[in-house]
Amino acid sequence: MKLSRLLSLSLTIAGGLSATRVLLRRHAWERVHNRVAICVDFDDAYAAAIRAGLPFDDLLHGLAHHGATHVSLPELTLDRLVRSGQLAPRAPGHLRAARPRVGHWNYLHGPSELVARLASELSTRLPYTEAQTIDGDTLAFAGDLRAIGEIGLGFDAPVAERISAHGLGVVPRPVSYAWPEKALIERTLAQAASLGRLVAFDGDLILGHEMHLGETLEVMERERLTFVYFAESRHQKGDWFIAKQRAPVGRVVLAHRFTPQEMIPLDFHAAAHVWAHLARERGIRLCYVNFFKVLHATEPLEGLHYVEHIKEALEQDGFVVTQDVCVPAPVPTPMKTDLAATGLASAGIAASAATALLDLPDAMALPLTISAAAGAAALPYLERPRGRLEEVYPPSYAPKALALAAASLAPVAVIDRSRAGWLNGLVIQASAAAALAAVTSGQDYHLRIEEYRGFNLDWL
Repeated sequence: MKLSRLLSLSLTIAGGLSATRVLLRRHAWERVHNRVAICVDFDDAYAAAIRAGLPFDDLLHGLAHHGATHVSLPELTLDRLVRSGQLAPRAPGHLRAARPRVGHWNYLHGPSELVARLASELSTRLPYTEAQTIDGDTLAFAGDLRAIGEIGLGFDAPVAERISAHGLGVVPRPVSYAWPEKALIERTLAQAASLGRLVAFDGDLILGHEMHLGETLEVMERERLTFVYFAESRHQKGDWFIAKQRAPVGRVVLAHRFTPQEMIPLDFHAAAHVWAHLARERGIRLCYVNFFKVLHATEPLEGLHYVEHIKEALEQDGFVVTQDVCVPAPVPTPMKTDLAATGLASAGIAASAATALLDLPDAMALPLTISAAAGAAALPYLERPRGRLEEVYPPSYAPKALALAAASLAPVAVIDRSRAGWLNGLVIQASAAAALAAVTSGQDYHLRIEEYRGFNLDWL
């Protein structure tokens, strides 16, 4: 074997061994972080109870018995309460004679206890609405329902108590709306923290997006809230900002939620195994479950069996279904020294590929191999932030370059016509696979903030 070929192979093996050490740390972390929660959507659970003719508490008991760990709790808004029929426009016996400070007077009729809580919440959050109760069961406030109706007004505490009474955790779902002010964000998240440690924002936006995300993050840190991050769907604007900041302190839980379109080809047996696959292969630790309603659904309470199947599939794969899914420690991220050592595999593979393709003599191949090793080892240290934004969100160019080199050039590097060529090829491919996995095993890749893209060069 040529000296240059031997040097390249040695570098590849050294880099592969360094990558193995990184992967062993990640494997040890994943063995500890094997807890998964099953959170059922509140609206689906409530609808199933109604259609089954059951009191909601009976359904909550069934969910806990069949393996659910949490139930979500959406934040109250006037729009939501009107749509659900809990509030209805109705003029009281006597109208308010005083001229409103803003807009016009609005009157919503509903249960006296609910109306009293809403009047108190509106008075605290938006004093200019001059909210008050009339006749004990009518909410009167100034403004316009279209402007005020979308604003979050806290959570239904009695419903949260009913959920907790059955041993289920509560996952508050704050809503987003136009012009969220700091005081409103603080109040909503403080109320969410009083119900549970997990918070899963509702809708397509994180509360505070986009100019007040700093305030949202500040309150989450103060209240020690754990962010439920729908990393697979990435449908919430501002989610990566919160995830990036909360992950180093172990306050992010990877979650997933099937869209109605994704549920069409599935039944609850198949979906249960998909959940287990997502937990095993994609790191999902909170299954946000919607019931099957039209397709593949025979009756409302079938959702209980769906939850039971999810629990069984997860446990068969070695996961523990529990409420406590907070990360025990942040995902281990390769340090620059790890990347430099692992990069030797990419350097050796690149040098072998160039030598094999160009049939270089040792006089040219040796300097090329040494230069490739020096460049790969130095590459992580050359990656430095170029501004304030990159100081907060460091770039990930070095891991991507090393991964791309290993994946795309390994098939070329295995070209070896010697008798032991098959063994050398096996070593190169194994080292390339280990290097690719190691350099893309960091926190940003775990959270799907960064992704490896091969641009089909490995296939080419």
